[in-house]
Amino acid sequence: RFYCFNRESQFPSPAVIQSMALLGKYAKMIKHIEVAAVRPAMEVAEAVNARNSKASQFPQSTTNNPNDIEAGTHRLLRATQSISKGEQILSIPRSACLGLDACPALLSEELRRALRPHWQVALGACLLRESHHEDASYWHDYIRLLPTHFEGLPLFFTKEHLREMQYAPLSSRCLARNRAVAHTSKALGNLFPINKLGWATACASTRAFSLRETKDGLSGKYFVPILDMANHAAAPSAQLLFSSHTDCLDVFAARDLAPGDEVTINYGKHDNDTLLLDYGFVPPNNPHDTIAISVNPITHARCVALTNLILSSFDLPRIAVAEAPDLLSDKQLTAQGFYVGSPQGSPKDRFAWVPLSLKKALLSPTSSPAPSTDTHQSDIATLFATTPSAIALLAGHLATAIASFPTTLDADEALAKTFSPSHIPTWLSFRMEKKRLLQAQIIAIREMLTSLAKKKA
Repeated sequence: RFYCFNRESQFPSPAVIQSMALLGKYAKMIKHIEVAAVRPAMEVAEAVNARNSKASQFPQSTTNNPNDIEAGTHRLLRATQSISKGEQILSIPRSACLGLDACPALLSEELRRALRPHWQVALGACLLRESHHEDASYWHDYIRLLPTHFEGLPLFFTKEHLREMQYAPLSSRCLARNRAVAHTSKALGNLFPINKLGWATACASTRAFSLRETKDGLSGKYFVPILDMANHAAAPSAQLLFSSHTDCLDVFAARDLAPGDEVTINYGKHDNDTLLLDYGFVPPNNPHDTIAISVNPITHARCVALTNLILSSFDLPRIAVAEAPDLLSDKQLTAQGFYVGSPQGSPKDRFAWVPLSLKKALLSPTSSPAPSTDTHQSDIATLFATTPSAIALLAGHLATAIASFPTTLDADEALAKTFSPSHIPTWLSFRMEKKRLLQAQIIAIREMLTSLAKKKA
């Protein structure tokens, strides 16, 4: 069964941010920064147009309440004065952060074990419990300012939206998290209805920080007031440092900041699957993105045919269907297939999950092989003798993968143009980025083959 949460039932209703007065009590030190809620003028116009138009191919992940001031706003941290690189701007003690240690008796040992892969649900349950205390809670002012909606987050996708991602590995992760929310809601009873726990889980996945590693994988996760207003950037303007000596999370300027500059942080080297599932956005050209390549008998013959087309275009020897498995045979090549990284990343990251023997060839296809005692590797000398075929076979797998999508990248890009640029659905952006990754890798591999063919000639 698929569990979908009704976002109309979300809780609580936040106040508009006007100053740092409400949140200041959570900081040990705060200097020259403020929390702001902004809404770009372009998005205001787009929201008005969208509200006046009933034509939409798919339901949108936006609030239906026209009076919800949070619907189009973006929370952020920004500098109020000039800040020098290296200057400390914020310090939050762990005692001011909300984690499972605030409600140690909430989850049974059995439920804790069940939620180890889903710490977001466990922390969300803690948040929801704390919200029941209302103004008696130390974190009441913080909870009041949490968002009521999470646009683009798969936790609230319909079954149709999940299918539209066109990527089974992420759909499975989404379903597993939704089922964890449903199971936890049932286990905890009436005070944790599924819709409210879904909201709280979304808060945890989009806002929590890992301050320390723990055996159960749950206790080290925390809501960090003020800091969780900071947005992600590939090249952030601030850096984080958790001090075990002071038990504080400290923030320093990573570069000089002028008044009005946004204070951003980096959420980590995540692939698009994690960024969409946990944070609800898909960055373009993510150098840390990967894609799963399925290897199975059904697509095997088609993959070999595509491989031979590639080899023929370079006047290289064709391979037989029976030869193909040996070219990619390796203990690291499982029945589920393998992963390929983004060509935007480093060579090491690009092929981090390709079978080890093929990765050796891809990283240094023209170098002399060094002797190896690694039992996971094929015979290195034989490998280099068949490198063009092995590389072409990888391209064949990628071409087979891109052909297996229900829609083409051209069709997706045409569909994206029917949406305003700032409101392209995340499920559409996600599948386009996967296809772009595959196309870019195929181009990169063809360039490798071109180089190998010239050296052979």
